[in-house]
Amino acid sequence: MITRQKIRGMEILFGRFITLKTQFRKHTCTLLHCLINLKTMKILFFGLLMTLFILPVSAQKDWDVYIFIGEECPVCNFMGKPLSLIYDKYKEQADFHLVFPLKNSNYKTSQLFKEQYGLLAFETILDKDQKVTKQLGASVTPEAIITDKAGTIKYKGRINSAYYAPGKMKHSSIKDDLDLALASLIKGQRVATPWPPPVGCYITMYASK
Repeated sequence: MITRQKIRGMEILFGRFITLKTQFRKHTCTLLHCLINLKTMKILFFGLLMTLFILPVSAQKDWDVYIFIGEECPVCNFMGKPLSLIYDKYKEQADFHLVFPLKNSNYKTSQLFKEQYGLLAFETILDKDQKVTKQLGASVTPEAIITDKAGTIKYKGRINSAYYAPGKMKHSSIKDDLDLALASLIKGQRVATPWPPPVGCYITMYASK
């Protein structure tokens, strides 16, 4: 797919190509100098083709999705599969982060959780000082928060309605709240309010030093 970034890259490379070509025609040069210029023009032309047809360019993502996780929380464990599916669906539009806000979390425990539930593609944030937790106002694990790239919260609530209370699961249809929120934002729509509150394990907040 030819994106705006590829077109811009093509314009830059083409401009350099034309500049060299003009210089080559205007100036008398030694045989060695001419050969060097010809080689340079060929390299730039090859770069132009690579930019246009081969090399992928990462699209700018508009959203950040933060999922607050407690490794020992049963509701967090259950949400592994739904989160994996949401990532696969929206990974081109959003950056996904797993935030571990508890003091006993560390690299080993967070990686084990990610491996066990297929979430290795998520960025790990070990939030031992709870700076991110307090900034976004998270209070429960699991809790989903979507922000734009300026940090404005666009959704804050549960991942889905599988649990209606800690330890109590629904046996009827499940509403995929995080999925619906992302779909609305990508369409340019606001997420309907009130946002459904998260259900799970409360985050123990530590006093600031």
